[in-house]
Amino acid sequence: MTFVNFNHRYNRTTFYIPINTTHIRLFSIPNRLNSNQTNVLLNFFSSSSSSLTTDPSSIASLTQPNGHRIYSKNFLPNTASTCTNHSKKCKRLKRECLQKQTIPSRLSILHAFQPLKIPMIYVLNRFTSCSDMVSCMHQIENAVTFSMYTQRDRQTNQVNYIAIEVQKVEQQNCSVLIIDFLNMPDQTTSSFAIIKFLLLSIFKDENKCFLWNDSQRHDLYALVDHQYLPQIILESIQIIQLESLFKKWYNKTYSHESNCSVLNYYSMKDEWTVLKALAYTFHEVIYASDEKLVKISKSIQVLVHCCLSITKLSLVITLDWTQEQLSQFEKYHRY
Repeated sequence: MTFVNFNHRYNRTTFYIPINTTHIRLFSIPNRLNSNQTNVLLNFFSSSSSSLTTDPSSIASLTQPNGHRIYSKNFLPNTASTCTNHSKKCKRLKRECLQKQTIPSRLSILHAFQPLKIPMIYVLNRFTSCSDMVSCMHQIENAVTFSMYTQRDRQTNQVNYIAIEVQKVEQQNCSVLIIDFLNMPDQTTSSFAIIKFLLLSIFKDENKCFLWNDSQRHDLYALVDHQYLPQIILESIQIIQLESLFKKWYNKTYSHESNCSVLNYYSMKDEWTVLKALAYTFHEVIYASDEKLVKISKSIQVLVHCCLSITKLSLVITLDWTQEQLSQFEKYHRY
């Protein structure tokens, strides 16, 4: 069965075509096609599969293959991505690229996200056991580097969770602490005092914290609003925002001189998300597993994976990897 999603917000139509039980092919086309062109595509897809459907729940279930890689192909890509000061050769290559209706080969296949280390997840709220609290204290002991990612409620825009990965080179696994603002313990309880102590141990002057952008940094003030941290401590810590650093690294690594495809170039003014950076750097995409199997909500799964992605991207930026080093890393860790 082929699933069809008509996205009016982004003026695109996406076809999800199952190849087998573990692979999916995605065809995304802009809605500027005329009726005859659209009918040709619909007839093609309906003939290559048993039927067509626009059921959103079916699409959602199909596009979450729980760890299997996803084939992504793009029909007639949007041509809005341009850059100034590119040479005539770049313009010619762009015209040829658009005539062939292709996308950068690096994004032809997206794999399920693979963290650098297997995470141990601790959700810190009023339901957290004393043993888990003690385990968290041991995990952050002697740790000096952390990655953070925040998650807001889509309706209220309030910060619901803050994920903090504890980075320790000597450990095979990593620990991710989830600060749960929806189920906070009472400020008079020992649980609140322990969580506050943990956060004070993390947000020290000598420690280093990675997060994505200024918006994420602003979300950390939820810790101040909920009396977990004094504002003076939050404003004195060493926070490294990766988005601007990633833009510089990306444009240097995939420059016009080394890869003269205009579609690979992005202005420093362009906004990058963690998911987009992950896709373009490691050819990976984040998916949530079935909640019944892993016993963790999908929102927490995505939050943890985004936090782990911060660590993975910080590695590339800190070590200033080349395209060859990235390729070697992918071959070693994926195959």
